[in-house]
Amino acid sequence: MATTERAEAETDTGGETMAGMVLRAAGQFEGTALRYKDGEEWTDVSYEELGGRVRGLAKGLIALGLEKGDAVAIFADTRPEWVLADLASACAGLVVACVYQTSSSDEAHHVLENSEARLCFVENEELLERVQEVQGSLERLEHIVLFEGDPPDGGMTLDDLAERGSGEDDQRLDDRVEEIASDNLFTLVYTSGTTGPPKGCMLTHGNLRAGLDMFAEAIEVGEDSIFYAFLPLAHVLTRATELLALDVGATIAFWQQDKDRMMDDLSEVQPTHFAAVPRIFEKIYNKATGEVEGGVKGKLFDKAVRTGLEVRRLERRGESPGPVRRGSRRPRSRTTRPRRADGHHEGQAPGGLRQPSGPLRGAVRGGVGREPRAGAVPYPPRADTSVSERSPAEPRKSPANMHKSGHVSPRWAWPGLCMPTMHTSGHVLFEPT
Repeated sequence: MATTERAEAETDTGGETMAGMVLRAAGQFEGTALRYKDGEEWTDVSYEELGGRVRGLAKGLIALGLEKGDAVAIFADTRPEWVLADLASACAGLVVACVYQTSSSDEAHHVLENSEARLCFVENEELLERVQEVQGSLERLEHIVLFEGDPPDGGMTLDDLAERGSGEDDQRLDDRVEEIASDNLFTLVYTSGTTGPPKGCMLTHGNLRAGLDMFAEAIEVGEDSIFYAFLPLAHVLTRATELLALDVGATIAFWQQDKDRMMDDLSEVQPTHFAAVPRIFEKIYNKATGEVEGGVKGKLFDKAVRTGLEVRRLERRGESPGPVRRGSRRPRSRTTRPRRADGHHEGQAPGGLRQPSGPLRGAVRGGVGREPRAGAVPYPPRADTSVSERSPAEPRKSPANMHKSGHVSPRWAWPGLCMPTMHTSGHVLFEPT
């Protein structure tokens, strides 16, 4: 297997491809990989279970006759099955084209046709109808796998797909994984299409590997971390944080696909990290300020915000904020934290999040917005850009222009990373600097 040399961290899998990463994680970590709400209870999926499920689905894809380099699409909202389909496809050497769950029939048709997807994972019967409206004009589309509901004639469920692969030899899958190189295509992430038809950004396994390494340098992550996932996995921001979580043995907790329950999710899950767009952080900030407006609480809250911003500015300059500004980051046991008179746990901030003494360690913001109020790490970690469909391993700007949007000069590219060029296929290709 072709790889690029990198310093292997003690805490991550060291996998050079996303296929190798997830299979190593399944054998290396013993904790919870995925967590989701099933009815009224949270259900955990261990790393061992994740590995078994991914291998079973990957063998099913191979049994269908899909070859290394073939494209498949995922048309679904953020949920555990998205991760299973993504990682199984990676292990089978396939390229995943992402379709936003809000896409119309015509928008889905563009991605499915442009990517030449041979198989499409579809979330439910509502999205299935959109695919069926255009399926007749998609010559390459052969298979449909439904996450929930009754599959169409000739279609199948995830369980059916795993059953298809039950007769495949494990060695055949292992050989397929070994054939995948870091410079092989991993995914096609489509742009918003504001300047014309959406174009697929061609991201390799190496692109994502470099991005995970940069994330790990920028934020504190480990096996005790809990990532809350609610933004679309079709967008590279959530996809990269999801892969980072698995690379270090952390837990991914999924939202209930209901924005009105997000604050409840945050309170119950108590994540250490989550990724969001600037508007989400603004809503949390506004909710928090609304609860402490005026008086002593308001003044203390304002001081805490100013301290957080100062800590982030110092850290970005490579300076230490000191123990007083930073505060303790050790989480207390949930069973020993008493409730205050206002209903919040001790250590829990207004707005549903936790104060520095609690488990929340960091947040990642996507898109270009104002200076993050809570010192969230920008995405990508070393770039300020409005084109966030691009690789997490993308170029930085001149330090004098970090506050501006626009052109990025090749001379400011991080060594070994990638610069975007237009490929003859119409996709955006990232080539090494």
